[in-house]
Amino acid sequence: MIILPNTPPIPRSVPLLKTSGLPGLVNSVRLLLCDAASGQAIKYAGLLEDYLVELFSEANKRADTPAEVLNFMREAIFVEGTAKPWSGIGASRPEHRGQSWYVIDEVETVFTTLALVYMKIAGDAMATMIQIPGSIEDTWKHISGYFKRALSFLKYVSANRIHKDTSLAGLSPAFVSFLQHLVMASLQLSILSKSLTTQIQQASEAFTSTKPTSYGLFSRVALFVSDELTICEKLLSSLPESSDFAVWPKYLARTKLYVNAYAGYYLSVEKYHQNAIGEAIGLVNYGIYQLEQEKSKPSAELYETETSDVKELGNSLMKTKLSLKTKLQTKLQASKDKKTAKKIDGLTSVSVLTKNSVLFFAKYFPANSALMLDLTNLYHSLIAINAKYTKENLVLKYDTVPSYAEIVGNSAKYWPSGRQVPVNVEDWHPVTNLGEEEEGTDGYAGKGAYY
Repeated sequence: MIILPNTPPIPRSVPLLKTSGLPGLVNSVRLLLCDAASGQAIKYAGLLEDYLVELFSEANKRADTPAEVLNFMREAIFVEGTAKPWSGIGASRPEHRGQSWYVIDEVETVFTTLALVYMKIAGDAMATMIQIPGSIEDTWKHISGYFKRALSFLKYVSANRIHKDTSLAGLSPAFVSFLQHLVMASLQLSILSKSLTTQIQQASEAFTSTKPTSYGLFSRVALFVSDELTICEKLLSSLPESSDFAVWPKYLARTKLYVNAYAGYYLSVEKYHQNAIGEAIGLVNYGIYQLEQEKSKPSAELYETETSDVKELGNSLMKTKLSLKTKLQTKLQASKDKKTAKKIDGLTSVSVLTKNSVLFFAKYFPANSALMLDLTNLYHSLIAINAKYTKENLVLKYDTVPSYAEIVGNSAKYWPSGRQVPVNVEDWHPVTNLGEEEEGTDGYAGKGAYY
């Protein structure tokens, strides 16, 4: 589902240092990677795994235990000099630039690249599943297997503390943790998408097609995904700034809006089944609001400029300005909420995303990506239940509909804790001899499991 922009990383063609002790075969496999990186993701993943086999096999020839293998990798220089042999792996802090590239750096980059590639493979498969009717259950089993494969690589890196002390963003423990949370968020999000896609392809109504208990679970999953993305944002902000990651914060922010819309959708259906139709309408309005916000914020840019100018005038004047700024922002937000509420009231079951909203998300979500396709389906589902619930309330119930501010502010009443669907991730084991299969693997990672 989630495919970070400008990923996966791509290897650069560089001469390997002969003193690393690695033979020409490693270099040959690496050259194949350079050619395959821009092609099919599934082929790239296969070559990356072959390359990982070669690296571990050669290291095993020079060590007797797993610990000695990792020690060899930490001590053997792979590429000498300042040039990084990969693109898309972030930047180093100034005081650490110019360090040589070790075998352990190469190995960990392959691990994290594999995780990103399998995320892309899963996302592409989700897009196909959403667009083309077929066996959703069987297709999704393969998709969950791709996510689990990605998690198994990251789990090995974390469990074995394979990363050395480094300030390079793409090799840091924080980056590995960031990817673990992101892959798990994407896997859990795919569960929500699978459910929605099933309803749509079976032409069933969202409010009658599934047991209420399922919606209770799905709403908790959506909230869990939102929490995971918040963690990702914090971890990302701790990494050294890099042009490789420059657009990721905005991408994650848009993804959170979409995920929060899912939370509003499933919580709304849950409230409807609890005969609280007014609260159900308030929650579905919240979901629509996430996808229909006014996207241009010229006033925010003005405030940022104003604040920088005010700093020169002293703390006293700055406090006055900031107080006025807060009041004006509150007033603008209230006006914005009224306009949005009026707009939501005018929506019908055939409404479509506005041009501004489409452009806002499409800037980072390609038109045929799983996220954009699923976001569009989610929006249509939100509009459908909004129309149904509103009509029922006007004719039968006459419940008071809570405002957006009340929905957001009353977490105890409307926002339960997030909860993930348990996922079993198999351990990844490096090969011990050239040509030997990895231990503990039997087919794809999701074989025999539903989640």
